[in-house]
Amino acid sequence: MTTEHKANETPLFTKIGKRGTMVIPAILRKQYGFIEGIPVVTEPHPEGVLIKPVIFQESKKNVADAWENWIKVTQTMNLSADEINEFKADGRK
Repeated sequence: MTTEHKANETPLFTKIGKRGTMVIPAILRKQYGFIEGIPVVTEPHPEGVLIKPVIFQESKKNVADAWENWIKVTQTMNLSADEINEFKADGRK
């Protein structure tokens, strides 16, 4: 039995919590490599919101774009300097 979830399978449900947090079902976190503390990009999509992990290896331009986006996200979330530093530290593990 495979743990890979296919797009045409029954939807997996979750709910929005405090401050807009959302728990991504474990099966999808494992499949897409979402671990605590990784930066992600959210994009509007015709069917909802697309969530993708930030990949820094592609090119210097992509890294710059991802970093610029990450700064915007932290400002939008009103994260403190300590919270931002926690994200940075988690990314270095």
